[in-house]
Amino acid sequence: MRYRDGQMARNITLGKKSGTCTAPGDSGGPIYTVSGGKVVAKGIHSGGGKDGVCLEAFTDIRLAEKALPGIVKKG
Repeated sequence: MRYRDGQMARNITLGKKSGTCTAPGDSGGPIYTVSGGKVVAKGIHSGGGKDGVCLEAFTDIRLAEKALPGIVKKG
């Protein structure tokens, strides 16, 4: 994926969502889903945009776990 300023991002997952779109400054925040009363970690927010729908670019949680120290709590 290439950002507007020309920077290239690798290993990015793109997703679409409804509701409020992310905004500048949201990078590094969690991406997650809620299903059946459970919260499931999906990744770390990298960018987004609006082109009729909210587009989200994020690093998959499995890649983040491998690259960063610490663990993701699973319950």
